[in-house]
Amino acid sequence: MSADGSVIDSACFAGRPWLLLFHRGNWCPFCVAQVRELAAIYRALTDAGIGLVVISPQSETRTAALARRFDVPMSFLSDPGGRAAGALGIDAPGWPPAG
Repeated sequence: MSADGSVIDSACFAGRPWLLLFHRGNWCPFCVAQVRELAAIYRALTDAGIGLVVISPQSETRTAALARRFDVPMSFLSDPGGRAAGALGIDAPGWPPAG
C-alpha cells in the first residue's frame, strides 16, 4: 500500500529490476540508516535501471513521514500485517517487537 493508502499491484514491478528494502519502521535507527544509505546512492541505482522500494509494516502516516525525511523519489510502501513479507517468506511474526 502506498503512503496515501492506495493499493499497489505487484504487476507494476514487472519489466525491470527492483531493490526492495523491507524494514521495521521509523523507530528503528538501523532501518533509517539503511534508508539513508539507499537515498545516497539513489541516482546511481536508477541510472543503472534499478527501481527502489522501501516497505515497512507501519501505518501509511508513518510511511509518509519517513518519505518526507528523504528528498528522493523512491517508493515508500506500507505492508500492514506483513502480508507482502509473508508472501515472500521473509516475515518474522512476533519479532522484532514493534517499537
